[in-house]
Amino acid sequence: MEKQWKQPQNLFQENRKGQSTRSSRKDDRVLGSEIMAIITAVKLFSTSILVASGLQHFAKNIPNGNRVPNPYPQGGLWAGVGHNAIGGGGELNPFGQDFQEEGFEWTEHLCRADSDGDGRSNGEELGDPDCIWTKGESDPILPALSHPGVVDTPVDRDGIVASTCSEYKEPNDVIAFDMKLSEPVEIDATRSHYFCEQIELAVPKATKLHKVKHSFLKDNKDIPHHAFAYLCLDGHSKDGDRVGQGPYSCEGAESSCISLADWAIGPSNEECLPPNIGEEFDFSGMDSVVVKLEFHYDNTAGTPQRDQSGFRVSLTSELRPHTLGRAMFGMGNADVDFVIVPQQETYRIQGICPSEATAGLDQPVYATHFFPHMHLSGRSLVTEQYRCGKKIGEVGRVESYEFDNQMTYDLSRKHIKILPGDALVTTCEYNTLDKNASLYGGDQTADEMCINFFFFYPAPAKTGLLQPCFAFDNGVSLDRVDGTAFDSPNGVPEAFKPFLQNKFALYNRNPRGGIMTDFSSDPKDSWAPCCETGTCDIDFLASAGEPCGLDLDCKDALFCNEGLCDGETEADLMGSYASSSVGVKGMASMIFPVFFLVASAMVFN
Repeated sequence: MEKQWKQPQNLFQENRKGQSTRSSRKDDRVLGSEIMAIITAVKLFSTSILVASGLQHFAKNIPNGNRVPNPYPQGGLWAGVGHNAIGGGGELNPFGQDFQEEGFEWTEHLCRADSDGDGRSNGEELGDPDCIWTKGESDPILPALSHPGVVDTPVDRDGIVASTCSEYKEPNDVIAFDMKLSEPVEIDATRSHYFCEQIELAVPKATKLHKVKHSFLKDNKDIPHHAFAYLCLDGHSKDGDRVGQGPYSCEGAESSCISLADWAIGPSNEECLPPNIGEEFDFSGMDSVVVKLEFHYDNTAGTPQRDQSGFRVSLTSELRPHTLGRAMFGMGNADVDFVIVPQQETYRIQGICPSEATAGLDQPVYATHFFPHMHLSGRSLVTEQYRCGKKIGEVGRVESYEFDNQMTYDLSRKHIKILPGDALVTTCEYNTLDKNASLYGGDQTADEMCINFFFFYPAPAKTGLLQPCFAFDNGVSLDRVDGTAFDSPNGVPEAFKPFLQNKFALYNRNPRGGIMTDFSSDPKDSWAPCCETGTCDIDFLASAGEPCGLDLDCKDALFCNEGLCDGETEADLMGSYASSSVGVKGMASMIFPVFFLVASAMVFN
């Protein structure tokens, strides 16, 4: 080997006769190092070809092998699925070790194993939850949800608090509004209270603004439990016109206005949106708007209290690329099935946002964060995602819910994509060992709730679609006190007719246009036409300039850049090659020297 390596050096020296010895040696060293660098690069290049070839071979042996997402913040795809290195090569990760033990084949044993110990089987993570895929078939209808060999930490599984605002940057033209109770409210010694106030807020003469942050301005640190600021664009709350009348006792969720800001007792008093997303509010033609403040107080001290809390909302006219959308999954308080039995260690109720509801989406949407809400007996909440009759993942899970420690959970690091026609099933668990009577859905602390406030981008074209999205199996309860209920739209009181219109009802009582159904929904039923053809992933690939979560959401050779598909399509690339000075012959003339150098590298090694 030593002799073979010196020979070309001596040849170079012979060719440099006539130059000074010092210069010759210097040039020889430079040229020698250049040759070394070239050969090293070629060896690395040839190795990368072999690695890529191996990766491609093994990728065909597992479902979605070329489309496994990178769970780390930088996103993208994990090419070397069985390796600790993203690009492949080197040490095997837990999935790679199990894959090797199975002879590099996708077996049922490997499919049902949980190689990385994150609570999901390898099949669930790679889009084959039923372990029916075999080598040689096209990729499953379900996408790869996560990486089977990279351990999700508890933070990754349950989410992280999204309201820390640690990376928030104030826009240059930020417009901040402070909205507080005009005077302190007096809270007596009983536990649960609701107080509201309507105020008129002057707004800038701008067509649209994006909300980027809101903060809760807490006065009394002990008794506020949760609060809302509602924007009443037409000036009318369900409580009637009470602007300028000061705080008043109120009850029930606001149904005629849209949410501007919200807060619940927990580790943070502020919430910020990702830098490429804003929540849009249109103030076209308005000089002022009505804002309704709503506060729920939980007075556990048993003594009279006072409070004068409020909100600060930050908006900007520098519109961001994406608009935030909202949804409410779970079970409506008025559902007659919302009955929680006492003396139970674990009692579950379930609410469905059916396929025909999400069919109203005009394009896929991507999760940003979620906020689970139950009351005193609530212990856990999960919303599962179904596509074409099969569970494909989750859009929010909290294993240890605490009524007095509520928080928003970040989903932006996960690739959660909801297609038109998906069904969302929310399950809430309660512990009622300390209860002697049944619990029902309601607004008071002693009642219960089961809601997943879910946030995503882009906002749907239909304003307020999925706000809420509940399926009622047996109708809506009119009065929990006397148990009156109805099972069909026939004979329904006028106030409730907007809820139930034929089989598919719009929640028309407010401008949000949420969806409710009055029939038994099954998450395994699907309205998505692509389920028949098995082309859901392909049918909804995004074009340039359209929203995305990962590169695999984009068509052709496009890539996902800050939530939008970017780059050139394959057709564009072929056109640029054809028109370039290199051309096909030029490319061929470049390829042959590479192979020659690869061969030389093998000899020199």
